[in-house]
Amino acid sequence: MKRRGGKKVRAGALSLLLLVVSLFSFSSFASVEESPAQEVSVYPVHDVFVAPTANTAFRAALSKDGSDKGDRIAGTQAFLDEFTLNFPHVAQTIDNGNKYSTLAAYIRIPRASLYVVPKTDQLLDMYLPITMNLTFANMVTGESLYSYTYTYYGRYVTTKAEADSGGQKIVDIYRENYQDLLKKVIAQAKKDFVPFSISAIVKKEWAGDYVLDKGSDAGVAKGDVLVDQHKGQISVVYASRKYCVAQKLLGDPQKDSVFSKFSNQSIDELKKPKVMLLKNKNGEAFIASGSVPDDVVYQLFVDALGKKSAFSLVSVDPHFYESQRSVIEQTGLTQEVTQARELPDYFLKLSSFGPFYVKSPTNKSYASVDTYTVIVCANLLDGTGRALYGACVDDKITDEVYGAIRFPNESREEVIIKNAVIKLADELTKNVKFKAIADQLPVVKTGGDSITVEDKQGVLVIGQVVTVFRKLGRISGIDEDVHVPIWQASIGTKNDGSAVASKVLDLLPKASAPEKGDEVFVDSFAVTASDSAKTVDMCPGGPAMEGDYGLAGAERLFPFLVSQQMKYPFYDTKNFFEAVDLYNNDAGFGFKRKMRPSENKGTYCVEPVVRITTTGETSNNGFTTFKLTLIQGLRVYRGNDVVWKKGFQQDVSISAPNGYKKETLDFDLMRRITGFMPGEIVKKMELKN
Repeated sequence: MKRRGGKKVRAGALSLLLLVVSLFSFSSFASVEESPAQEVSVYPVHDVFVAPTANTAFRAALSKDGSDKGDRIAGTQAFLDEFTLNFPHVAQTIDNGNKYSTLAAYIRIPRASLYVVPKTDQLLDMYLPITMNLTFANMVTGESLYSYTYTYYGRYVTTKAEADSGGQKIVDIYRENYQDLLKKVIAQAKKDFVPFSISAIVKKEWAGDYVLDKGSDAGVAKGDVLVDQHKGQISVVYASRKYCVAQKLLGDPQKDSVFSKFSNQSIDELKKPKVMLLKNKNGEAFIASGSVPDDVVYQLFVDALGKKSAFSLVSVDPHFYESQRSVIEQTGLTQEVTQARELPDYFLKLSSFGPFYVKSPTNKSYASVDTYTVIVCANLLDGTGRALYGACVDDKITDEVYGAIRFPNESREEVIIKNAVIKLADELTKNVKFKAIADQLPVVKTGGDSITVEDKQGVLVIGQVVTVFRKLGRISGIDEDVHVPIWQASIGTKNDGSAVASKVLDLLPKASAPEKGDEVFVDSFAVTASDSAKTVDMCPGGPAMEGDYGLAGAERLFPFLVSQQMKYPFYDTKNFFEAVDLYNNDAGFGFKRKMRPSENKGTYCVEPVVRITTTGETSNNGFTTFKLTLIQGLRVYRGNDVVWKKGFQQDVSISAPNGYKKETLDFDLMRRITGFMPGEIVKKMELKN
């Protein structure tokens, strides 16, 4: 296979594929008590983890002899060689002696594919895209300290005859691209990965909890696992600005024990509320078509949020368990990942409709237009599944195509996903603001399993799970009153100026039960509801899709649409807990398996209704114009009774290029629904009883 001029031809615009993200800033480190990177070493995992969808030629490129035997020997050795060249002081193993101070670095290939775009009858472009991810992770806690994803589209000009011969030439090109990618990804990691340790000292032990002298101002957060000089472990269950509260995992922590954790983020990022980007239920990809891997979407989203966002994303690697199993097989490490990580308080769900591709004729016989469209939505949720903020955006790009010279679909889909994700991140950055200081609501009465909390401002919501704190006052070495979490409770009823909660989870068995004078902290996204005593959930049957034209896959978006403009607290509990359980039930992520607070099912449930009926069609000049009636609305139920409903009818006319009816109608109709339903229907919902 010839390469023009003997060189690779890189597709300029396609190199957006440069998904390079400088995620970390270190300008604020000097103000923190920290230990430099000499304390941490890194073990490169002796393997390459390849997605099942990677093609045969790429798999062969990783093997020792260039055949698809699945040994990955050449690919692994290339990784080890390049990694050692850039990180010369690597650990030779991870064992039970060094596991607290040694991280693992591993390479994953979420995508490797091949496709051809004809230019003439004999000349064509061959694309061999590869996406590579490098992750540095703590094998004991399951925490990812650094993750970097890069996509490269190599464009090679060749002839049809040479492409048909394929075979070893394609394998050789893949191997060369893989080695080039290793150089790029590892060089970027060498620049970005500058780990340091944050230390805190135990100042007081109380009822089995440990109070330490560092909090969020120093980069310590809920969910951190800290290790002391005697290899003891504690898990942070609460972090205020100046201190944190932790519980013992291993060993016997003593007063003045110095506990540390490693980090690779700036203190400014560590101080922000943590938000976990959830997989969809059943592990569905963020992009329904699977055309853009989740690794790429995550990296794009982190990049788009940037430093202006009010929150930072928790990195969770769904392939961590696979890499940990390899480490255990290769080394002397025997302990499985510690089940100690606390789930964050907030979660982010993404979903999409599309992307869609449509090719349209023009009035020039040698030209056509390629159009790509997509809709992407996000919901910010709290730990009960309540939607705090929702947004949907759509995007479209068009390319004029002359002859057969065009961009490959895969690369353009990645462009449009990037554009839509940037729009979505901008919406979140602009509208998601967290309270700087938590509301501290006093417990005014207790009895049996119930707790009455003063709530004059009406910030508590039925179904909300709150934490009850016991005030310890000032502790030497901590410049702030200390509070310790003792119980979780669920708000059940609301009265004038107060709320009654039921106890659901004892967080500190050695402490006494909640009592008058304890406090409930409400530290959340600044969300308001006109009537917090009425709560709404999605009806279990999902949306009612009626008529003679269906929008397959559109049901994924309706929880996002309903959450927007909702004046009542809205919960997406079923989808939320299915997604959270992907992490709770897999030991590989290292999260605690603890009792789930009672799910709020909502006083009311909402059923979206969409009816699409085709009323006629006409064809002309390569297009067909479809006339349709679109009815969209909501039914709200209390039990089996419909208590509110509203709908609107639109008669629409949509022209679709011949052969692209579904793609054109799906996007156009769903865009009308996403633009109309939140503001004109959801916003006007009134629940009287």
